This record gives sequence, C-alpha cells and structure tokens, in this order.
Amino acid sequence: MKKIAILLPHCIQKYDCNLKITNNIENCKMCGLCDISEIIRLKDEFKHISIKVATGGTLARLYLKEERPNLVIAVACKRDLTSGVRDSFPIPVYGVFNKIINTPCKDTRVAVDEIRKVLREVGTT
Repeated sequence: MKKIAILLPHCIQKYDCNLKITNNIENCKMCGLCDISEIIRLKDEFKHISIKVATGGTLARLYLKEERPNLVIAVACKRDLTSGVRDSFPIPVYGVFNKIINTPCKDTRVAVDEIRKVLREVGTT
C-alpha cells in the first residue's frame, strides 16, 4: 500500500484567517475563501494520504522524516519547490507550483484538480 503525503505551504491559507491550520489542517472551517477546504475534501476522496501544512523547509523536512511516505505531492513556489525536491531525496516528489495571485507568500492558490489527477494515477482510492 502506498503512503502518500501532500505537503502544502502556509501561504495558500487566506492571509487574514484566524484559524491556525499549520498544526492541524482539520482546524479549517471550510468557508471556501481559500483552497484548504478543497484539499481537505481530498482526504475523504482518497485513502492512505496525509496532508500537512509547513511554514518552511525545516518543518517540511521534519514532517517527511516522521511520515516516511512512498511519494510526496508538494505544493510551493518555484524556488522553494526546487530546493524541497532536492532535500527530499530519495523520496519521489511530484511538484505542483502554487499560483501567486497578487504577491508571493500571501493568499496563493493551488490547482487542486492537478493533485487529484496525480492521486488517481497512483491509485489511492
């Protein structure tokens, strides 16, 4: 059975949201103002995935060391994703660039459908 980790940057959460999701993504109230609610729905749709929001590379590396997944789907900006893929070796990583809407590191978006497509291809349902 494949163990898949989805690793997200904290910047995809609405910047002025009062809810802290970095320690538990389930703290989201599913308001739909950011992509976190759609990401949480992936947990219901696909089995054997874990989802974690990291505030930086050190926390992301710690999470991967603890989880030891067979595959990582990582969402980040180009610079962070490039270094993150190198840091995760030998774990295979499928990278998804986040969409910078106005400014980096604030209210970014993610192509949830692309993540869903990867999960279907690797057969986690």
